[in-house]
Amino acid sequence: MSRFWCRSEIDLREAFESIGQRIIETVAYVHPKRQIEAALDWTDLGEFLGLWLSLPHQARGLPLGCVVLPKESALGSMTGEDAELLRSFLGLFPEEIR
Repeated sequence: MSRFWCRSEIDLREAFESIGQRIIETVAYVHPKRQIEAALDWTDLGEFLGLWLSLPHQARGLPLGCVVLPKESALGSMTGEDAELLRSFLGLFPEEIR
């Protein structure tokens, strides 16, 4: 799976937009008063690094978003990528549910 994501021409942010949006909307509908928490995780994929945004659920993570970068371009702090993934994901929702 990671080989596919790493070498794919697919825009991962675009691919995960509708999936992540539907997951959050479903959780918000089923549990309207629940505060939704997400997790960010960098994963070493050999020549690449993957950043996953997920919804923790029963000791697993439901994928909400993903960015894969060549390892050589991932020098230093990755907080810029973290922040951009969160900004783009939150931008999918109206202000009142952010």
